[in-house]
Amino acid sequence: MQPPKTKITASDALVGIWNVLLAAFVIALLYFARDLLIPLALASLLTFLLAPLVTRLERWIGRIAAVLLVVTMIFSMIGMAGWVITRQLVDLATRLPDYKVNIKTKIHSFQLPSGGAFKRLSETVEELKKDLSGSDAPTVSQTSGKPATAVAVPASVSPTCRCKSWRLPRRTLSSL
Repeated sequence: MQPPKTKITASDALVGIWNVLLAAFVIALLYFARDLLIPLALASLLTFLLAPLVTRLERWIGRIAAVLLVVTMIFSMIGMAGWVITRQLVDLATRLPDYKVNIKTKIHSFQLPSGGAFKRLSETVEELKKDLSGSDAPTVSQTSGKPATAVAVPASVSPTCRCKSWRLPRRTLSSL
């Protein structure tokens, strides 16, 4: 048994540096060649997956016909999957107004602890509940050509009465 080395020689250091540089080169090469390597890797994967099927069909109809048949079957399956997904999305889009009521109900029934670390989150959820409860949006009135005269009035107050000016609170990321 050899005693452990206590000193690192210059050649050992050069070998270590060489290994690090080689690893960095390989990683950089893979990174910059990913646009070429990813399609090649997917093609290789599909080749390995579909080769047994092509081999079985090749016994009866020949290699070229077997490859064309398998490729046609794969594209047909992808097309059918796309058609099914498209139909599902169209169905979801037509039923979305019905789901809106369900989503509102779920948000209104959502309860959070009122104290502790979740206090701001709880307050935000409560504000959202109030916003979704059907209260009308404020009316904004402004003198033509003068943007500084814009006044937002709650919907319960008539637009002619400007005794209650209404303003949304400003929230920043630091206040959350």
